[in-house]
Amino acid sequence: RKFRALVESAKDLIYLIDGHGYITYINPAAAHRLGYDPEELCGTGRSLLSLVDPADRERVADALPRALGGELLPSFEFRMTHADGSVRWMAHTMVPFRNDAGTVVSVHGIAYDRTHRRAMEEQGARAERLADLGRMAATIAHEIRNPLGAIVNSVNLLAQPSAASDPRLLEVVT
Repeated sequence: RKFRALVESAKDLIYLIDGHGYITYINPAAAHRLGYDPEELCGTGRSLLSLVDPADRERVADALPRALGGELLPSFEFRMTHADGSVRWMAHTMVPFRNDAGTVVSVHGIAYDRTHRRAMEEQGARAERLADLGRMAATIAHEIRNPLGAIVNSVNLLAQPSAASDPRLLEVVT
């Protein structure tokens, strides 16, 4: 009862998938995190892949047989589709579950929502790219301003009658 209470009250997704990739159990966090009724997900024969965003489906489809083959998949991050159509970035840890004979019979998974953190990381990356562009623009402006300053000063001196015959000033301009 203690373990069931722990799993049922967890805010992260905790799920079991059978040897064919179908969800056999998912805790109530599925309602909050993904907008699905947990009983509906288990009772309708939904596969884990049916919840995976199409952009990540092939990658997850390649990884599931590895987990079902006995490989531990820690921090496996992929997008899942919420019932409202939005996307959630989820970091999964998938652990193969073996029977007494040592055969993998299912995979136990736990996933936490990284959507907010991922958005913050992307904003930080965008800000860094903008800062890099700003630094590059400042460097280019500096590189253009220096020769232009010399040209402007030479033209101003050439405009004065006393310097009009100085060939060095014409060299700077050309």
